[in-house]
Amino acid sequence: MGKISTGIGSCTCSFFYPNNKDILYAGNFHKKKMNAMKGTNDDSCPVRKCQSPQAKVDHVESRKSKKKLPRGMTNVKMDYTLKNSVSSPWLFQRTSSVESLSSISLYRGNTSYTWDIFPTYDIFKVNEYGNIIAQLTNNNVYDAEAVISPDGTKILFTSMENGDLDLYLMDLDGPNKKQITNTLGYDGGGFLSSDSKKIVFRASRPKREEEIQKYRDLLHYNLVSPTEMELYVANVDGTEMRPVFKDGLGRANWAPYYLSDNKQIIFSPNFDSTGYDYNSFDLYIVDEDDTNLKKITHDEKYFDSFPMFSLRGNKIVWASSRGSKKPTDINIFIADWVD
Repeated sequence: MGKISTGIGSCTCSFFYPNNKDILYAGNFHKKKMNAMKGTNDDSCPVRKCQSPQAKVDHVESRKSKKKLPRGMTNVKMDYTLKNSVSSPWLFQRTSSVESLSSISLYRGNTSYTWDIFPTYDIFKVNEYGNIIAQLTNNNVYDAEAVISPDGTKILFTSMENGDLDLYLMDLDGPNKKQITNTLGYDGGGFLSSDSKKIVFRASRPKREEEIQKYRDLLHYNLVSPTEMELYVANVDGTEMRPVFKDGLGRANWAPYYLSDNKQIIFSPNFDSTGYDYNSFDLYIVDEDDTNLKKITHDEKYFDSFPMFSLRGNKIVWASSRGSKKPTDINIFIADWVD
């Protein structure tokens, strides 16, 4: 085992090229200023938005709430910072004069859990020793979650190039970039079918006014709340896009991946969580036409997610907290796959 990333900044979403030597991943090492006294260590990782110095001082102000306030509190405006507003039960509106931040309305529901969308990420091709072969994207927005089509001709990835989190395709070495999705919401975690003709991905689709405002407010802070996401499929050119579940499965549906038959999809939802909430994700398979939903793992208090199959389709690998003392301790598991 050897490290291929630089040790500077952070990186995400690695994927082998067809030659099984070169590797694709997103990183921000090229945009980090290093302190020579500290060297290349975890201190160079980008700070999560809600833990940043900016979040600790940028004030938001609650609007008057129609809900019953906790004992000892009155229904009046109160000051909070961005850091604690994401887990507060009330509706907020930013009042700071800091020009770099726009108004924000955050309220409880699923806002207490967010993912950072670091705008410093770009996508790189490196060799098996970590030497950079090519930088495939070059801008100041989030470019990440990149995978290579099984036929070895295209890269599918998520980008904020046009102001929203959409899916894009580009050639294997970077040119001919094409936007695939253009509906408001976070489109990510995309994979292609084994015949490279279809894509499957997770997506949020805010519809009500408050949902849309919340999504845009969080996105302005380079945050997304991934707790309401459905699965979508489409042709590789973006045509015939539709949700897998016609009526929606509900809650968070993550990590979709096509089986080798190009019809079934394995994924990780928590719609049937039994009280353990974000630690309780299991693996399911479903036909892409919304039939034959079947549960694969049965760990009520553990996290099972990010499944992928071997090229021959006879092995499955996934991440799980099973057997761990802490829910944040995630290990990699492999098993035989029998239809």
